[in-house]
Amino acid sequence: MKAIKSVRQSCVPDSHILDFLETFRDMVNHCIRIGLKNDTHALKRLSVLSYRELAQYDILSYYKLCAISKAAGILSNRRQSIKRGINTKNPYLKKPILISCYGFKLEGNIFKIPLGDTIF
Repeated sequence: MKAIKSVRQSCVPDSHILDFLETFRDMVNHCIRIGLKNDTHALKRLSVLSYRELAQYDILSYYKLCAISKAAGILSNRRQSIKRGINTKNPYLKKPILISCYGFKLEGNIFKIPLGDTIF
């Protein structure tokens, strides 16, 4: 049995975290563009094509891997929709998000997010 903990924060994030969320969104959209350009949806192929290009983003490497994974999932879902005969637009993320399974810490009521040298 697997235990999953989901945390919903009801706070106003500061500018550092908002910039971080926006950077993650940009990385996912960058990976989606690469996947569409090369007509791929597979995680392995997308990783090979996009990981080096994500070096331009100043962010921890495991967030880059999570962005590639999120983009692969979006592209795979689009491909399934096309197979089912559903017309789709080119996908992209509109809202700033953060998806990761690494590094988050919950200490009491404080949720810590690693952002490189600092933890917010």
